[in-house]
Amino acid sequence: MFSLESGFRKPTNPGEKVIVAAASNNVLFLGTDAGRLLRWDVLHEDLEEIRLVRAPKDQPRRIFPDYETRDFIVSFGTADNYYVKETLRYNATGRLSFGAGAGDRPRALGRIRGVTLTAAHFMPLDTCHLFLNTLDPKTPPSEGEVSGNRNNQRLILLGSDNGVILGLFVDSTTGKDENVVKLWNVPGAETVYGIRGEIVSNVAMDKVYAFVAIVSTSNRLYQFVGDANLEIFEKNPHVLEISPVDSEMSHKSKAATASSSQSPHLPTTKLSNNKSVIQRLSFFTWNRGRQAQKFCWISSVGIIHGELDWRRAIRSYSNCIMNKALIRLDGNNSLRSSVLLAASLTEFHIVLLYSDRVILVNQLSGKIIQDLNINFTSSLRSVPPQFATITPSSQVTRINASDMVQDIVNNALWIYASNGYFLRLSCDNEEEGIWKVALSVNRFDVAMRLSQTEEQVRQVFLAQADWLADVSGSYKEAAKLYAKTNKPMEEVLLKLLEAPWTHSPGEPNPIMEYLLSLLDQLSADLPMQRTIVATLILEEYCKELCIPCIVESETKQPLREDLDAFLQDHWKDLDLKTSFFILLSHGLWDAAVTLSICSKKLQNAIQICIQNKAYRKALDIMQQADDPEMFSKFGSFLSLHVPEELASTALFHGKEAVVRVVPALLRTFHFSSDGNICRKALNGCLKLLETLQDDPYYCKLIFYLYALDKDENAALESFHRVYPKLEPQQLLDYCMFAMRCCHLGHFGKGCVQVFQSLGMLSDALELACRIDPNYAKEVVSELTKLVDNTQLVERFWLRVALATGGSNPVALVKVMEDSNGKLQMEDIMPFMDDFSELDEEMKNAVCHSLVSSQSRIQSAIEVSSRADETVEELYREMEELKKKKMERTIKDKNVRYYLTFPCGHCFHNKESVLHAWMDLKRDDNFLYESMHLLDDSYDNIGKYLAEQCPFCGEKMIETIDRDISL
Repeated sequence: MFSLESGFRKPTNPGEKVIVAAASNNVLFLGTDAGRLLRWDVLHEDLEEIRLVRAPKDQPRRIFPDYETRDFIVSFGTADNYYVKETLRYNATGRLSFGAGAGDRPRALGRIRGVTLTAAHFMPLDTCHLFLNTLDPKTPPSEGEVSGNRNNQRLILLGSDNGVILGLFVDSTTGKDENVVKLWNVPGAETVYGIRGEIVSNVAMDKVYAFVAIVSTSNRLYQFVGDANLEIFEKNPHVLEISPVDSEMSHKSKAATASSSQSPHLPTTKLSNNKSVIQRLSFFTWNRGRQAQKFCWISSVGIIHGELDWRRAIRSYSNCIMNKALIRLDGNNSLRSSVLLAASLTEFHIVLLYSDRVILVNQLSGKIIQDLNINFTSSLRSVPPQFATITPSSQVTRINASDMVQDIVNNALWIYASNGYFLRLSCDNEEEGIWKVALSVNRFDVAMRLSQTEEQVRQVFLAQADWLADVSGSYKEAAKLYAKTNKPMEEVLLKLLEAPWTHSPGEPNPIMEYLLSLLDQLSADLPMQRTIVATLILEEYCKELCIPCIVESETKQPLREDLDAFLQDHWKDLDLKTSFFILLSHGLWDAAVTLSICSKKLQNAIQICIQNKAYRKALDIMQQADDPEMFSKFGSFLSLHVPEELASTALFHGKEAVVRVVPALLRTFHFSSDGNICRKALNGCLKLLETLQDDPYYCKLIFYLYALDKDENAALESFHRVYPKLEPQQLLDYCMFAMRCCHLGHFGKGCVQVFQSLGMLSDALELACRIDPNYAKEVVSELTKLVDNTQLVERFWLRVALATGGSNPVALVKVMEDSNGKLQMEDIMPFMDDFSELDEEMKNAVCHSLVSSQSRIQSAIEVSSRADETVEELYREMEELKKKKMERTIKDKNVRYYLTFPCGHCFHNKESVLHAWMDLKRDDNFLYESMHLLDDSYDNIGKYLAEQCPFCGEKMIETIDRDISL
């Protein structure tokens, strides 16, 4: 699986030793005992020597690379620190130039001069804006110094040997240190051996959620979690502390230290010269150096490794470490002793470097899976001409390893010796077989992620289900996973039936969970199996819902909702006849209704509701139905219990449903012994009939119901609303029916209104006077506005006066005043009692009225006399005109005469008059008799025509000899 790849050329001079190294982006950064700094691109075989402006007095001590660029920070033993940027090193001839110009040489980091760096981490370039202006700088620029462009600043987290955590802001274009911020002091001033910062964000939403910083010392691991700013270092960190030696031991670490053939012993961590193990913190990352997934920490008691769960940081700013394990390196049972030089990690393994070998330990099981011997070969690749002087020795037999560095960008591991030989640890298909290892240690999430076939997935589900059931006792979760396996249903059900599980009342039990999950897994091509499983689920629901403790508690409702959801989703998988029998036998009629509705058997659902007296629910179902026939089938029964609600439901469905419900409500109104139901049935029926007023039949029915209900006002309102809409041939029939209804309901006023509608005004007034004189006064007031006959109106008022006042003069005078002049005092005097018995005021009023009346009579007599004289004068004038007309004779028969009459009729000649007379069709005895008496001679015709118009009998007053246009 793992192998050591050799054959890389030696980049150092003969006799020169590599004392420090780092890797990033396929570039190795080397520091030698000669004080040289080398940047070696192993991918392109490109080597560059970095020259400083001022050569330090000591050797390079630590190198910290940037995983996004080829920049790095180098720290010397004299506490001098430099920031080295990537430079363009190709000249015009295309040859490499070792020495860059003085202006391009690395900058000394003056703001941290004197600080011995032991750890550093470059924060991503696109996150620096999150940390600007979060804290006031602890080291402000010196006087006269101008700060660079803040948009180009880069944040670098630094750790020192005295336990100080710093934040260094560097200009990413020039490499100049712009500012430094003191963030935190490690308790006890312990040396910082590792540091990393992580921005936890939602990439899709481009929204930052949290900032996590991890700091390690020799025996503690600190985690700072908070918002994306440097203020997280002011909060108390989460601490992973190593004390005592055998703490933090999981089943994986115990397995790694157990004495067995499958778990080889690990060497001791102590050197013969009493030097301690190198302290280091390594990470395995995705996305080219970002998003660390796992960590490996060499502590004082062993190697602690684990996973990082960033979701915890987003949710609650809590501890991000999970599934941590300890690999102890005590070597108590070791066959031989060796020195642990370094440790790092791959995706699934821990890599332990010793001077002569590399041991690979599985992270999940804690067992050694491979042991590789280190062999630096001398058969190296050809050396470019410019490095001809740097030829390695060909006489290399065995060289011990010095250290191991990790390229965090591509997770490559480089092992090197002090004399400049390099090996690269490569792996071919590291994931192979890991899913089985994860399965053996109950890391089912990893096993599921690495499973490649459906069979492997089923094995993972089966193993996880067995572990949940047998070890954890989580039978519900196990039941859901059993449904995803190929384990026979009988075996699973027997196992669950025998298991000592308990569940909360009102929740599905493990058997139900298994059957529900199994039903979801079954293919639609297996209808018989699906029906069997669905029926078993239904039986389980019925059994759970019939348990007394559930029936009497409030926990029944969630389980009932689950049953309804099951019926809605899987009613097609059930045999309906069997399911109805099961549900009704357990008394779950409401679930049977749900099943009926889902299967579109609404008639069955309504019947079940009526049988269980759930009338309102039955109406709700009828409202969902589109078939008005439902109202014919169930309207008679529902009207006996919920008549008003039935009427409202029928109104929702329209006229067809209304017509079907009205007879049922009428039967309930007539025959129900419950007065309240009768009243509701009547109200509901009237509500429905209001929508059918265009039909004369239903108009009569409305009036009839009001008559039965003795509601005269409503009946009259209905009569006045319907009466104007009726045609003449319908009016008499409706009025006669209304009259019978008025007699049935004893509606006196209704009869008066009917008489008025029929034109029987005298009868209407007479009846009104008998009912109520005041009402009669209202009636005659209306008739006064409608009748033009003054004499008839006076008679009406006299009848009202007689009915209202009788012989009481005061009441009679009041009626006279209300008549607005229609009655005079002489009209009501005959109805009064003895004049002598009246009071003085009344007598004065009567006398005044008589005097006024006498004056009016005398004036009328004078007017009449003058009129008679005028009539006689007019008669004499007419006679004279007649004589003048008779004196005129017809001189010539061919002469055309034009005749005109006062009435306006005009004729051209006597013949046209005669023809008009013969064609006349009038029912006038006088004119017909005149026509029969006429003689055919022109003289007789002319004589007659000289007297009157044949159409209207008016006297002719003139004969003219010209045409007149009328």
